[in-house]
Amino acid sequence: MAITVTGLLCVLLQGLFDIDSYGGLLLISGWLLTTAVGWFVVGLNQTSVAGWPPLPRRDMNIRHQTGSIKGLWLKGWFGFVAGPVVLVVLYSFHGLKGHPLSVQATVEDVLHWSFVAVFGLALYRLGRLGKMGRHWLTAGWLATGSLLAITALTSVYGVWPLPGAILRTGDSAVSATGARLGGLLQYPNTFGAVMAVFTLERLMRLARLSRRAFTREGGWQGQRAAMLALLFTLCLLLSESRGCCCMPPGRRGRDS
Repeated sequence: MAITVTGLLCVLLQGLFDIDSYGGLLLISGWLLTTAVGWFVVGLNQTSVAGWPPLPRRDMNIRHQTGSIKGLWLKGWFGFVAGPVVLVVLYSFHGLKGHPLSVQATVEDVLHWSFVAVFGLALYRLGRLGKMGRHWLTAGWLATGSLLAITALTSVYGVWPLPGAILRTGDSAVSATGARLGGLLQYPNTFGAVMAVFTLERLMRLARLSRRAFTREGGWQGQRAAMLALLFTLCLLLSESRGCCCMPPGRRGRDS
């Protein structure tokens, strides 16, 4: 539940593009503090928290079983969060040893990527909890994507106009239609990339479904997946972020 709520809050905070707001700093600080306390308790007692075994001991067992660091990288949590951790180290080293142009911005980047690493680790551990963990991951994923798509479309149709949700311009090189959808993220390129990922995931889901999933006995899973895929695709096209290439050539020629 906490991971799902965090994902929704990240969307409402413009994807944490800027973390110098009270909401962003509070969210990041809360996660980092909770993680630090949790790992301290685990390390102190060498016990599990909510059924999660101590990370270092278990993942080092993976390394010993494979006889190399490759097992820890591919099957353990380290490979899952290595990228953000490397960025945290680089920003920290630059802030301490170098001469950053902005100390505040450097500190914010350290906090930001530390949060990404911790949140990624939480997602990894949730996925390892079995069927229930995967269920919560799916629910959080779909809730986040649905919130992004529905709020963006309500701005398009004037139901709930959001400030900055639509970028309007008279430059045809920026937008073929004069408006690009950015939604809650308020940035069409990022919004389009996120909608592309959600669209691809739903299409892959549809490809894996059996015929029974499109019947009443299957709970209409196919129809629900297709409906979300349609919403995500529509948002992708309205963002004109690489999605405009899907438009008919004749229409692009007339608009440009």
